Amino acid sequence: SSIRIGRLLPKGGHLWTIEPNPDNAGLAEANLKHVGLGTGVTVLRGKFEDVWDKVPCPVDFVFLDHSRASYLRDLKELERWGYIAEGTVVVADNIGGKSGSHGHSKAEEYAAYVRDGGRYRSKFHWGDDDGIEISECISSGTKSQEKVAKPSQLLPADDPSVAGTGPR
Repeated sequence: SSIRIGRLLPKGGHLWTIEPNPDNAGLAEANLKHVGLGTGVTVLRGKFEDVWDKVPCPVDFVFLDHSRASYLRDLKELERWGYIAEGTVVVADNIGGKSGSHGHSKAEEYAAYVRDGGRYRSKFHWGDDDGIEISECISSGTKSQEKVAKPSQLLPADDPSVAGTGPR
């Protein structure tokens, strides 16, 4: 996906992709370099909670293609943290499809949220077995809502029991 999206970036555009599996991250970096996108796409190793501070805020585009059972929770976190603003486009892969499959009901909850919640203009596009939901944020809601601290900002500054923390 990073190669396809990266090839469509406007001049000067940049894509950050997050990959928690170290082996897959290495393969992604090699593939991106091979197709000439090594400087236009950055592979961040870890989960969003580990790398959020390397991603600009807000973002123009979000592509959800991980555990579809997590899409709605993750989108709501991105909204609270200020990454989603008016004009941000969110694309969620693997929406629809066979009822009863893993994550199907959670993906349907996600789709209902972006279709009916009033914050997004959204359209579904069928593929072979399932489809993608393309949503544009039309109301970020941040004017009346206070932004919530990002993941590492919630950790105690000097708690030795929490890996990766210390004086900031």
